[in-house]
Amino acid sequence: MIPLFAVIRISTRPDRRRFKPGSKPLPGWYGIWVPLFLVWLLLLPLVLVLLPLAMLALVMVRVNPFRALATFWQILSGLTGTHVEVNAPDASVLVRIF
Repeated sequence: MIPLFAVIRISTRPDRRRFKPGSKPLPGWYGIWVPLFLVWLLLLPLVLVLLPLAMLALVMVRVNPFRALATFWQILSGLTGTHVEVNAPDASVLVRIF
């Protein structure tokens, strides 16, 4: 099944040397929920229009179009459960795909 939601969390850890005494540090975590099912619904008309052109291009380069589409679908379905975390000295980003 294709992923339906993504959660993006951004953490800012302020460097104390950059702030003057008495100033407020930035808050910790910001979270964003991205409903991917709405993205899929918006992309569906575009995919339906471009699918015949993609099939023709795949046939022209001698690639089995059905196998290519099956591989693309498997990669898209394999994104479910992806967990990416990037850490830097002053920030952190976490992306989870459901």
